[in-house]
Amino acid sequence: DEPTAADTPSEDNMLNSITVVFERNYDVSGYECGSILGIAENGEVIWEYQTGEYPIAQLDQTEEIGLYNGMYYFCEDGAIIAFHPQTGEIIWKNESFYGAGVCYDFDEQGNWYIAGYCGPELMMIDKNGRTVDIFQALSDDVYLWPYKLDYAQEHVFITYEHYDFWNWAERPFWENGGEPPYGGYTMSYSLQ
Repeated sequence: DEPTAADTPSEDNMLNSITVVFERNYDVSGYECGSILGIAENGEVIWEYQTGEYPIAQLDQTEEIGLYNGMYYFCEDGAIIAFHPQTGEIIWKNESFYGAGVCYDFDEQGNWYIAGYCGPELMMIDKNGRTVDIFQALSDDVYLWPYKLDYAQEHVFITYEHYDFWNWAERPFWENGGEPPYGGYTMSYSLQ
């Protein structure tokens, strides 16, 4: 039940003929920023939200999550923000996440399970934007960079990129073509 892509109107969005569009911009002075627009069927911009400006870095600081269950979600500088897609009103803002490179899923009650680069290994937010729990150090293994998260039957499955730095650092640089060893690994976490 992942959110619908923002440039593909959801059923809720179609009822009021507003499409939500995110545009990220990078400027020549080394900053990124973004605009979120609520656009009517006739092309008129009904509402607009301007993000702050952030230095361009390895990870984007403005990131669209999309539409889900009648709300539009966005991550800005590590904060998760919920907008009313028809009016642009900010319904809630949760600043506990602090990550980027968001991967997520929702459960049947609308609770979020979120992981991200440079952020908590797993975070749960309820449908009203309140932090329910933050899980750190889920494993002693060196698994970094989650890129996929799925919720199913009281379990969260997170697929990570694996960077075995410690073993790689002990080998000669040329042994694997000068590249560190990467691989994917999925871990399951019980929420019971």
